[in-house]
Amino acid sequence: MQVSHLEVEFAYKYPFSLESKRIITEAGTKLDDKIFNYGLLRLQSAIDKKGLPIDNSLLDSTMLTHILSYVYARMIVSANGNQAVLKSFCHYEAKRSINALLEDKQENIEKVTEELGIKIQKNSSFFLIRFEDYLKNMPKTEEFRLMKQNLKNGNITMNKDELSKFLLKRIELEVRKNLPIPKKDLPKEASEYSKKLKIPVEKININLKDDIRYEWINKLLSKPIADVRHRTVNLILAPYFTNILGLQESEAIKHINNYINKCKEINPDTNVNESYIRYQVKYSKEKGMKPLSYKKAKELLGDEII
Repeated sequence: MQVSHLEVEFAYKYPFSLESKRIITEAGTKLDDKIFNYGLLRLQSAIDKKGLPIDNSLLDSTMLTHILSYVYARMIVSANGNQAVLKSFCHYEAKRSINALLEDKQENIEKVTEELGIKIQKNSSFFLIRFEDYLKNMPKTEEFRLMKQNLKNGNITMNKDELSKFLLKRIELEVRKNLPIPKKDLPKEASEYSKKLKIPVEKININLKDDIRYEWINKLLSKPIADVRHRTVNLILAPYFTNILGLQESEAIKHINNYINKCKEINPDTNVNESYIRYQVKYSKEKGMKPLSYKKAKELLGDEII
């Protein structure tokens, strides 16, 4: 594959770009464990809320590996199926590219933003956006209301920080295109690598000051288990999140799914999936179920649950 240094460098910084897609297409479809590992690292960095840095001192061969790893990360995040992980991936990929873009030369700024359908020019330390492009892509937040913008000669003027916020959602949407990839279109390796992700169990703020009956469940949530996960979901977690904490179904599903993903790091052999969790959450809500007591849980599920 013959590509110039400038083409590789551009695709490395903007993996969602047409240049990157061309390089990826020319590289072929043969799967590579080394690049799967790079894709895993790329995705894990987003989960850890860091994101991969831009390093323009890398050799072209290393940059090419990073470019290809973007595709592998997309496969892994699709196989994982966790919406919070997908959201983090899109956010930190967008943030990484924006950090590169705002320091790039005018030619590359124009190339990237025109692909996104936004005409931007750099003017000293400020950026000019065509008024019509601003209207099409304007974030629906207070700070970007039209009356608050500096409009002159058909352009909106922004500083670096304002432009960063303006472009973030647009690039997130570009990264998210065609995600998740349907499971039937994924190689089996994507699922295997997705099990290696270290997904933290979210801490939940619980307002149960006078009720110590459920403290043991909070301790359970901080320690993944290797067995009895079906019964843990339907007898403890689903009724706890829905009828004790009073969470919306979508929030309850998200928290339980995050916990099960952590459990899979200990033992991936489980049929507990998001569909099962959703059913149990709905059932618990409809029936008004309460979670097992500590004593009953220990009797039925054994020491694994403690």
